[in-house]
Amino acid sequence: MNIELRHLRYFVAVAEELHFGRAAARLNISQPPLSQQIQILEQQTGARLFARTNRSVSLTAAGKQFLADSRQILAQVDEAAARAARLHHGETGELRIGFTSSAPFIKAVSDTLSMFRQRHPDVHILTRETNTREQIVPLSEGALDLGLLRNTQLPDTLAWERVLREPLLAMVPANHPLARQPSVSLTALAREPFVFFDPHVGTGLYDDILGLLRRYGHTPKIAQEVGGGNDDYWSGGRRPGGIDPPGLLSARPAQ
Repeated sequence: MNIELRHLRYFVAVAEELHFGRAAARLNISQPPLSQQIQILEQQTGARLFARTNRSVSLTAAGKQFLADSRQILAQVDEAAARAARLHHGETGELRIGFTSSAPFIKAVSDTLSMFRQRHPDVHILTRETNTREQIVPLSEGALDLGLLRNTQLPDTLAWERVLREPLLAMVPANHPLARQPSVSLTALAREPFVFFDPHVGTGLYDDILGLLRRYGHTPKIAQEVGGGNDDYWSGGRRPGGIDPPGLLSARPAQ
């Protein structure tokens, strides 16, 4: 049995019109080929689907059942095609995103994700918080579709695009002498003990901040290294001071 989808569409048109001429016009084909295709369909099913007279066309009991089944099959095929198209155009499916601990605090990032969810409600977003370095392997292996990470060296197999540039801000306790200054120089900051990123975790920022200080001849006094998680940043105000992106804090810019 080799029933094609077009045979089902032809049959449904005749069954709904109960007139071969109107069905042929609806299908934009001539009547003789339509009649021939219906005959072939009846031969393939082994059932008489229509009762024909010179004046009328009606469905047999087998035809009524075949009509219900044909409509269901065609609807499923149309829905399957629509789902495939939505998936192809990124309107449905799953999006796996890796992000650093600071990314959710960046307004541009949170606003973009919110807008994406509104425009593509059928896309399921899976998020995974991890540091910059630990995103590279999952991205390379296809375990992540997208990564939000800091500046770092990436393999040639990954495509990247800069989406945001952030200034670095100095953060000190509220009662620190530098907190009362209208501006703070790197030289003044370099005299203070630093809370710094663990070099194995805060890959991008570690290199950026260390490079900035060394560019002006300073070597930071590192009092503590933290893993980059939010609990480390807000540790009861016990941190001596540090340099961070504004996604994590609001403070006076270092100059």
